[in-house]
Amino acid sequence: MNENRPQAPIERIETGTCVFGYFATEPELTRTEAGVPKFYARYRIPRHRREADGSVTRLEPDFRSIVAYWETAELAYEKFRKGDAFIAQGHVRVNNRTGKERFEAKRIGHNPADTPYEVDRSARPSAATAERAVLAPAASTATAVESESLSR
Repeated sequence: MNENRPQAPIERIETGTCVFGYFATEPELTRTEAGVPKFYARYRIPRHRREADGSVTRLEPDFRSIVAYWETAELAYEKFRKGDAFIAQGHVRVNNRTGKERFEAKRIGHNPADTPYEVDRSARPSAATAERAVLAPAASTATAVESESLSR
C-alpha cells in the first residue's frame, strides 16, 4: 500500500429524522402569507407494549401534526387521504407561540409495509433528454430576444 498516496475524503451519509403513521384527518392545502403552498394534517402513531408472556397489548395512539411546504406540499396533498400510511423525512419544529411540536417533512411517501401499490417501470426519458427539453424553450426565447434587439 502506498502511504504517500492522498486519501479520498470520506463522504458522509445524509441522515434526518423520520416519522411514520396514519393520517387521522383529511390533509389540507393552504398558502402562507408569502404565498408558499403549505400541507397540514394530523397523524396517529400506533403504540403497543410487549407483555412478559410474549403477547402484545395495543395502547392508545399518539396524535401529532405534520406540515410540508412548496412542491412537497402540493405532491403530498395530491397523493394522500385520511387513513393512508406514510413515512416522512424531515425535522421537528417547535411553535414559538404555543410550544407545540410539529413535524416538518422534506420528503414523504406511502409506507410500503401498509400500502399495496404498483411501480410504473415504463421507459422514461434519459436525464440528458429531459435537460434538453427544459433548456430548449429557454434557448429559443433567448435567441428571439437577441434577434429582436439586433433588428432595432
